[in-house]
Amino acid sequence: MVLGPNLLVATQGSIVSIPKTGGGSTPIASGLGLVPALVVDATDAYFVDYGKDSTIARVTKSGGAVDRLVTVPGWV
Repeated sequence: MVLGPNLLVATQGSIVSIPKTGGGSTPIASGLGLVPALVVDATDAYFVDYGKDSTIARVTKSGGAVDRLVTVPGWV
């Protein structure tokens, strides 16, 4: 997902910001499971986290604490 000069990328276990011009990544959220879906609005990134449970969560696009909005035990 393109966010100005950066790409926001969901990987196994994390969401990172990577400069489009190259260089190292900056963690936005870590300690996650599989992240199959990622969307953004003006301030936040929303994502599905398939860890030990199924969770819909958000984090600010600059990184910070993950706000778990809905969690359902197991995989849905």
